[in-house]
Amino acid sequence: MSSKLGIREVGSICWEAAKTYFVPLGLLGIIIKLYIHLPLWQILVLASGLFIFSLWRIGRQFKRNKQQEESISVYESLVRLRQAERECIDEVFQYHSIVRQLFVDRPNAFVRTIEEGTNKSDTNQQQIIRAVTADTPIDFDALKFKAWFRVDGNDQIASITPCLCDVGRTYIVKIGFHSSVVEPNNKVKIRCEFGWPGCLARNEDHWVFALNNFRHTVGYFKLETYFTEIPADNQLSVFTEGTLQPIGMDGPIKKTVSINGNEREWQCYTAEISNPDIFYVVKWRIK
Repeated sequence: MSSKLGIREVGSICWEAAKTYFVPLGLLGIIIKLYIHLPLWQILVLASGLFIFSLWRIGRQFKRNKQQEESISVYESLVRLRQAERECIDEVFQYHSIVRQLFVDRPNAFVRTIEEGTNKSDTNQQQIIRAVTADTPIDFDALKFKAWFRVDGNDQIASITPCLCDVGRTYIVKIGFHSSVVEPNNKVKIRCEFGWPGCLARNEDHWVFALNNFRHTVGYFKLETYFTEIPADNQLSVFTEGTLQPIGMDGPIKKTVSINGNEREWQCYTAEISNPDIFYVVKWRIK
């Protein structure tokens, strides 16, 4: 076959290489194809060019990944939640509704969660595993972590088994259903609450809400943040492709909520999200 015919095929051959992102195996396939149609010196020139382009693509991706990691590192809790993901991945339940509530009472935080899901596995399930984290080290007992579950219409107190993961900043928590089980295709409702004293002492602060430990797609996510006074600034962002993209929140709305038996008035901001992403960050400034 003539050199001109081989040159006409270069475009389609290079497109095949693009689909493989110019990995070494892709380059090898291109060189083999070109060997049939072109002189050796043309093969060497094209192969060198493709190799240089591959290095450039790899370098650009490496730089982009590094920039993403640097932007993530600002939010230490997000980094720890990503690291803890392997320990608490939920592979069996599909959650059609998740509610997360954060109460900001400087310098303390209080969190409530409500999760409703269905057992999508073929076996009975007796527990779930969750990760909790903040930037201030603390003993697990000080969190006063509590959980309840509902399988057959009645709330029951769950068993709690903690495991230290990161020097008092991250805990992996096993939430057990005692002698109860969630059979395949049956539903369960799980409520949890815990405090984290001293973790929100700064005037400008943030909290990370993570959905990275769910194997199945979450249908609906409701996020609520409560403040003792209207903050000077309050913003919710979703972490997408290494950057934070602001999204809206409704509020403030005055709500009276009881925490540990103490009833008080709060300023509440709300966001309701269908088919949510993995990480959300709430940032605020009190004054």
